[in-house]
Amino acid sequence: QAATPPPPRVVPRLSMAARGLRALAALPPQRRLLAAVVVAGACWAPVGGAGGSRPLARRGTADKLTGVHIQCQVCKMAMKEARTRARDEDIRDESALSRLMQNLCWSTKREGQWVAMLDIERNKEGSGLLLHKKDRVGECRAECQAVQHACVKAVEGRQKAAVAMLSDLAGLAKLQNTVCERPCKKRELPPLSSRWVGEKFKVAGSAGSAAVRDADYRGLYRREEL
Repeated sequence: QAATPPPPRVVPRLSMAARGLRALAALPPQRRLLAAVVVAGACWAPVGGAGGSRPLARRGTADKLTGVHIQCQVCKMAMKEARTRARDEDIRDESALSRLMQNLCWSTKREGQWVAMLDIERNKEGSGLLLHKKDRVGECRAECQAVQHACVKAVEGRQKAAVAMLSDLAGLAKLQNTVCERPCKKRELPPLSSRWVGEKFKVAGSAGSAAVRDADYRGLYRREEL
């Protein structure tokens, strides 16, 4: 009679905590102490962030409120960019102007690289936002996406009018007043959160030299100055 084979050996599965302790024990003494401090700090961090129970400030918030506060400024800057590019490159053809308007708000397009050159800051009073144009193209993160969204909303439904005016070589003021009438309509804006914190501008690794060379307006812009 054949002998009954022994049952397979069952290896107990270690819990996550046990595996962590085993890995901690394998570290050199100095690194073991540092790892223990880091783990303890993570376990005892207060709810709502390391600073306490209050939620952390949102940096470069690409939310609707940010877009509302910058939409008029973005629209007027977009029209200035479109007019400058159409004039400097002698763009008169309607299809080419339509393509210019389609790409104007997107930082990944040549016509829209100006979007990634903008930095959003609070004004001195702290009640509104200003656009600060840098001389180099930055990474398109939260603030850049907020500008893109504001630009798209601002020119929505006004592209044909902009193309016609660019083709007729309309002046900048007329172009801005016509296309940006809706986003620049005087109204009381919703209050900006006291926790709104601007995102630090970071220069992109592959900054497009064309966008920097073609830029003809810099500095801080208030709504009434554009």
